Amino acid sequence: QPATIRGVEAEYTINPIDGLEINGSVGWSKFISPDIEARTVNRRQSNPFWTASAGIQYRIEADALGGSITPRLDWTFESSQIVSGLSTKYNYLMPAKSLFNARLTYQNDEHGFSVAAGVVNLFNKFYYRNVFDYQGLGYPQTDAQPAPPREWSLTLKKQF
Repeated sequence: QPATIRGVEAEYTINPIDGLEINGSVGWSKFISPDIEARTVNRRQSNPFWTASAGIQYRIEADALGGSITPRLDWTFESSQIVSGLSTKYNYLMPAKSLFNARLTYQNDEHGFSVAAGVVNLFNKFYYRNVFDYQGLGYPQTDAQPAPPREWSLTLKKQF
């Protein structure tokens, strides 16, 4: 019997006023297969059922500075994930997570350069990028890769 995948995704971009942009997406997926239904534990798909993202930015004209300033905030979401179809001990090592990133960009139109300061994982949330449970292979071990903490960046760009 073949597997069945159902899902839906919606994306949007909204520009309610000049300079303001709001965009994002939401998605849902359901994976059904005979091997998942035959499990005695964790009878659900490994990947998240829900994913979503949203961003908002506003371009502020700064004539006195010869360009513009644009603050931006982004959000991503994934619902919980199981890490093993066999283990009950490690069901929720990857709980649902929401992450925020921010960026502030100064664009100088006259001289063709920009400077952007950014931060990823704005609220310094601890989460795992991935988890692999070896219990199904007979080893009493689980490996997990923590995501990096908050990181800052500075980007300089020149157009010729």
